[in-house]
Amino acid sequence: MAETASLFATLKSVLKAEDKTYADVAEALHLSEASVKQMFRNQRMTIERLDIICTDLLGMEISDLVELMQERSERLNSLDEAMEQKLISDVRLLLVAVHIMNGWTPAEIVRVYAIEEAECQRHLGVLEQLQLIHQRYNGSIKLLVDRNFQWLPTGPIQRYFQGYIQDDFLAADFNAHRERLLFLTGAMSDKSAEEMMLRIEKLAAEFIDLNERDTKLPLKDRLGNSMIIAMRPWLLSSFADLKRDDIA
Repeated sequence: MAETASLFATLKSVLKAEDKTYADVAEALHLSEASVKQMFRNQRMTIERLDIICTDLLGMEISDLVELMQERSERLNSLDEAMEQKLISDVRLLLVAVHIMNGWTPAEIVRVYAIEEAECQRHLGVLEQLQLIHQRYNGSIKLLVDRNFQWLPTGPIQRYFQGYIQDDFLAADFNAHRERLLFLTGAMSDKSAEEMMLRIEKLAAEFIDLNERDTKLPLKDRLGNSMIIAMRPWLLSSFADLKRDDIA
């Protein structure tokens, strides 16, 4: 059952990467879009239909899809603390790691940053030792991390970036093009708060999807973007000081 779910997840990921929709699948299979959605929802599909999707829509064999699924299952979801500490021990190594994991090529890194090719290759060697990447014989990079890879919640990398959030990232009025800052307050039930958390996870997944899709574009058409999503029970300290003693 888990393998079936993994196969469908991989198929949906490849379809999205190729900009193929349920409507495209329905047309290829001569089915209604509703039938296709139900097929994906129930995770039930004949080999013949899977073969049509792979060959006609994606230009790949079923075996390629299975291999991709297996690769995804073997990818890292996170690093241990020692590995993260290794990355932040050298800011230039960290720069290469972050950009490679965001879909940059070594040539793009060398072109944009004051890092020579030999130094970039040295850092790539470290990333390979950490089993984050695999350098193919033709010079291309294969990521060995899952698309949903996350730094440790309270680990060295997270602490490193958090140190810059207030004084660097938030040091703007957020009125320029492609800038937006929203601060909302409210009182909601545990059920509503949990629903909001799920929506935050979906938004983060959308960010990952769009970033992954745009790695196909030339560097001149891409601009580095960062997004902070945060939510917690909180009351402004000056408000909290005014609460009555008998109120929790």
